[in-house]
Amino acid sequence: MAKIKLGNVKGPKGDQGVRGSKWFNTANITGTSTSGTAFPNSGIASAMVGDMALNPTTLNLYICQTAGNAATAKWAFIACIKGPQGAKGDKGDPTTVDAVLSESSANPIQNKA
Repeated sequence: MAKIKLGNVKGPKGDQGVRGSKWFNTANITGTSTSGTAFPNSGIASAMVGDMALNPTTLNLYICQTAGNAATAKWAFIACIKGPQGAKGDKGDPTTVDAVLSESSANPIQNKA
């Protein structure tokens, strides 16, 4: 079968699409209101609907409901990813460093035991 030369099958470059959702990390979005609230001090220059924010102090998650800059974007609380504190564990046994293990260790800090 003979080869057929197709020429350039690559078309022209298309327009740039809309960026996807972003995650932001800011302690300046706070509270648990599920209604969109603006946080002018959020530090987020440009938010789009669907962007997410995590407050690293409270571990609360927020979603952008209204796009805009820090003064106009509105964020709503979704959930807190911090679980409840667990029960206190049992006290552990005291640990001693075995001299033979210490001498054979490749860890120079451990070798000083």
